[in-house]
Amino acid sequence: MAKGIQTLYLLFISGFCYLTLGSSDFQLIPLLKTYQDAKSHCKEMYTDLATVHNATDMKDLITLVSNNSSRAWIGLETGDVWMWHWSKPNQKQDFFKWRAGESQEKKDACAAMDTHGDWFVSNCGAKRSFICHGNGDTSGHIFVAGTKSWRDAQSHCRGLLSDLVSIHSSEENEAVRNVSVSNSAWIGLFRDPWKWSDGSTSSFRNWKPLQPNYLKGQNCTAAIFKDGRWNDLKCTGKRNFVCHGAKNQIPVV
Repeated sequence: MAKGIQTLYLLFISGFCYLTLGSSDFQLIPLLKTYQDAKSHCKEMYTDLATVHNATDMKDLITLVSNNSSRAWIGLETGDVWMWHWSKPNQKQDFFKWRAGESQEKKDACAAMDTHGDWFVSNCGAKRSFICHGNGDTSGHIFVAGTKSWRDAQSHCRGLLSDLVSIHSSEENEAVRNVSVSNSAWIGLFRDPWKWSDGSTSSFRNWKPLQPNYLKGQNCTAAIFKDGRWNDLKCTGKRNFVCHGAKNQIPVV
């Protein structure tokens, strides 16, 4: 996948610092989890633990982990036999970067990467930070696969020093539609009267026919991604959501 200029950001979240590359597919999560718990987290909130296919992927990962204090899980594992495979299904095992001399013939093992990018065989029960594979979006938007109410989704995005996505044009609407892998997801429009969560202003709207219908309690908006049209829905419903990507993030200097 073509990648734009890589910009490194530092995100402060609940006392932790999340690292992300502005146009990369990878997210470093500094929470300490076992391999299986890390994999579950990535599957819920992103797509899966990181897979690595080429030197470009490795360059992105090394940039991420260079400021990490310890080894981090990637999505490489063995089962009852010692053949290594990626956690994400149907991925070729066509690139490896084991530490020189690392013994790889071990059953029920998992791989971690150090701050230099070298891979190590590790006990899967160890608790480490981990790297998730993101949504592959190059627009900067973050699609979150976990489901939350509109307010909880807003809080999650703001925890990323961002906000729920605002859409100011048909081009931005198409970018948000393209990043989603679900039928519908929360965006940042809510009724008070209708305004954007991030405080931005725009007259652009892309409602479905006969929407908004202002039924009782339908004060928040979900974008319907099959056609990119919007619908007003109850804010308490749990849905996937889209955050701004690099909005208000702090450059690392």
